[in-house]
Amino acid sequence: MKKIILTFVLLISSLVQSQEIINTLDINDFEIDDVRYFDTYNIKKDSSLVSIFLIKNDLFAYNYELTSTAFGKPFVYEKLKNKYGQIVGHAPHKNGHTLFLNSYNEKWFYLYFNFNDQNVSLEQFDLRLKSEVILNSFSNDHSHYILTIKKNSSTLILHKLNTDGTQESNYYDFSSIDFSEGLRSISNLYQFIKAGAGTFQTDIISQDYPMSMRSSNDKVKIYRKNGTLIITVDNSTNFTYILELNKEKEKTSYKIISKNSLNEESSFTDSNSFLFENNLFIKSSFKEINFSIVNLTNSQKIGTYKTKDIFFNNVQLISKNKRNKNQQEIISRKEYLKEIVNSKPAIYVERSGDNYTASIGSLKGDSGEYRMECITVPTGLGFGATIRKIPKSNTFDNDFLDFSRIERVYSKMVLDPSFNHISEAREESGLLKRIRNYLNTNNYNGLEVLNIINREFYLSRINPDTKRLEIRVFKN
Repeated sequence: MKKIILTFVLLISSLVQSQEIINTLDINDFEIDDVRYFDTYNIKKDSSLVSIFLIKNDLFAYNYELTSTAFGKPFVYEKLKNKYGQIVGHAPHKNGHTLFLNSYNEKWFYLYFNFNDQNVSLEQFDLRLKSEVILNSFSNDHSHYILTIKKNSSTLILHKLNTDGTQESNYYDFSSIDFSEGLRSISNLYQFIKAGAGTFQTDIISQDYPMSMRSSNDKVKIYRKNGTLIITVDNSTNFTYILELNKEKEKTSYKIISKNSLNEESSFTDSNSFLFENNLFIKSSFKEINFSIVNLTNSQKIGTYKTKDIFFNNVQLISKNKRNKNQQEIISRKEYLKEIVNSKPAIYVERSGDNYTASIGSLKGDSGEYRMECITVPTGLGFGATIRKIPKSNTFDNDFLDFSRIERVYSKMVLDPSFNHISEAREESGLLKRIRNYLNTNNYNGLEVLNIINREFYLSRINPDTKRLEIRVFKN
């Protein structure tokens, strides 16, 4: 096995756009395509970051305090066998850290390690997912959660894996809901979800931090809101189904929200929705665009807009694996609508000061749980490149940073706090946009992770040219 020599260098230099490199880690004697996993996560909410590398079968972890001038002692676990699968989550445990792993035959493991005394243990959970299909999994509150659906039923199951090796399971019954809408082929939630794309692909969305349209592409979305999971299903032409479940107790509730009326020739593929704060934003497109906002407290529509109302000044077509210079503006409304109706509908909503900005459009390309990385082109431009998929557990950066890997068409619509359309408004050029611009002009290669600490953004990236881990802070 090649030796990986690690040295630590502190660089502090002021850069443009309120950014600076606060630390770099030299990593020698490895190739970019040897990296099977890379993630950086925040353990102490305001002071500490941990970076994890899986280079071939060797695991490396590094801890650094943001107020320190040096990295702490690294942790190394050599020859992590393939049978343990991929890292899917992480959580602090006592004085150390726990990584959750999932093998391809659905066995689940936890690896505990400690930076101080280098203690390590690797054990398997006694979890058997019989007659269940995994919808998604995520780490939260010092545990890892696996959301499944029981085959041919309307029962959801939430498995909780704890850092000490224990586990719990809660069951949520939605059999009282009629998902069939008159179709004999659909008699339960399992069949209803599968009927959409023939798969059980879902997006996990957190409203604690901004994301991108990439996360609003799938028809089934899972929102984490305090102790509640909210699942929206848009596999219906006429309705959005909203299912709520309590993470700790087997309590459920649901809402069925009517969509905008479309041409009778349309289908569920022509619409999608996005939940933001306590409102459901619904976008439907069939020859024209219909966009509405529903207040979930009383299920009443508080705004409806059609094609002529939507702000078209910022419409762009962005080709997969290309940069700003390859963006082309779509001038005609006819061309814009053609792209919208022939692609997967997507909508994403975020705060823009006191206002709301809705990105309304569609996406083409990979929308799975992996990020794309070009491994044969040093510049990362992707021409003639081999595309490799690397799993990540950091949901925020997975969605935010992947925006340039997806072909998309969109327009932006600005709404005031009462959801009135502001026709002359322009999207604010904020910190996230500056980070995107930085990545687009600095050899973006897919090995980047973004963390938020005290409203500042810390970008960790493996620089393919210098073979260094760079930690860069972006400040308001």
